Amino acid sequence: MSLSNLTDEEKNILLQLSYIDVPPNWKVSDKYSYTIDELIAKIEQTTGNKLEDNDRMKNIKEFIQSDAYHSSNLKDVKLVGYQNHNPNEGNNTKGGSESGFVGYAYRDENGNATAVFRGSESFGEMEHLETDWRENTEAFIGRETVQQKEANEFYAQHVALHDGEKNVLGHSKGGNLASYVYVNNLGDNIKGYVINGAPLYWWKLEDFQQEGLKNADRFSFIVYDGDIVSQLGYAPYVTIRVPLDKQTGEYTDPFYPHAETSVKFDEDGNMVGVKEGGSFVSDVQDFHLLYQNIEATVKGFVVEKAEQIMTAISDGAKYVIAAINKRLTDAANFIKEQTIRLINKIETVSKSLENKVRGFFEDVGKKASDLFGKVVSGVSGFFGGTSLPQEPYIKVDLHRLVYYSSRLQSIKSRTNHVNSLINSLYGEVGIFGLDNLIKADILSAMNNNINQNIAYLNQAREFLQKKESYLVSKANSLR
Repeated sequence: MSLSNLTDEEKNILLQLSYIDVPPNWKVSDKYSYTIDELIAKIEQTTGNKLEDNDRMKNIKEFIQSDAYHSSNLKDVKLVGYQNHNPNEGNNTKGGSESGFVGYAYRDENGNATAVFRGSESFGEMEHLETDWRENTEAFIGRETVQQKEANEFYAQHVALHDGEKNVLGHSKGGNLASYVYVNNLGDNIKGYVINGAPLYWWKLEDFQQEGLKNADRFSFIVYDGDIVSQLGYAPYVTIRVPLDKQTGEYTDPFYPHAETSVKFDEDGNMVGVKEGGSFVSDVQDFHLLYQNIEATVKGFVVEKAEQIMTAISDGAKYVIAAINKRLTDAANFIKEQTIRLINKIETVSKSLENKVRGFFEDVGKKASDLFGKVVSGVSGFFGGTSLPQEPYIKVDLHRLVYYSSRLQSIKSRTNHVNSLINSLYGEVGIFGLDNLIKADILSAMNNNINQNIAYLNQAREFLQKKESYLVSKANSLR
């Protein structure tokens, strides 16, 4: 199973399979190994119909049931190692780590081996917020994470000891893990393959590790057009860019470009329409330079404060990109302003730093609007202007305006209470609690907007009442 012999589609199947849990209490080892079709059959037998709506499962089944699979490089590959450290019922290492790490190890008859690492799982479940998404924050600021260490141990146990070619594959956070293992085992003549990976913190790498990532013969870092995760960092080693299967306007999920399943493959299993590497973020979101600017501007801040500011900027950028993808330009502008407000809550910053952050968001907005091609015509610049369509006719019920104004007053009082509670938490949470606190604060920071809306409704009601009275009097005079 030489990595050079696997097609892009075959590698993609392994990445999709990394998101499917092997049932708990299964034995997976050299003695208890499974081909991919055996593995899928056993998973289905154990889980019943629980995975019938899983798109990845459908793709894998379609692949192994096709004629191409019988001549595929994956046909005789076997799963020989598996670890699931999620804090849920899919965890097959009860009593051990609950870091969120998940790894698969495959080997062929010639001793070639590959480790495949799972990416971040749904942040809709609290357990994953405490594992994957907390780890993402640590990795972003360059800290060595528990999952990175466990990925390296998994590689040493299941891949490094074999005589053949050694490979690591990963998508999203799994790409960060694969990259970490790759740069820490370059002496093994290891090869890596990453799709839409979260970049390593470039400035903590040794020179030889940076050169290793730039070696396209050994390491592939693939980015899909419009992907967000690979953009939130500095990755001057992007190998190729790939157009999406669905075009702009054909999908509504802003994170569709990030999914490993969002591109086409030709009959030979190659990605369709590939372009030379180059990163949207390499030009725009150079967090290292921004971080240097912050360090120069906020001398005297404790390290934790600077890290918290960077976390706030990173989160704000993600939300801005997602908002632009949905044509919500007003929302993107709101997120920008609230992020700056949050930074000043963490520590009062100078006008110079505020302007740098504001300029950074302007660049992100303009680049993202160019990327998605979704800016509403007539908007001057990205931030500013309006994204609201013009209505040819508006029917206004004045009694409803009074009702809406009273409802907003009620919401405002509740929001004030929530904001006071959130403000009290800023001095109590560390950096790893800050991520969720920022999300809550952005969602609840609506007081100014509510006040403006209440004032607008009241003014509109008064204005329309006056105009209505005037027109009625005019009409009566004409009788």
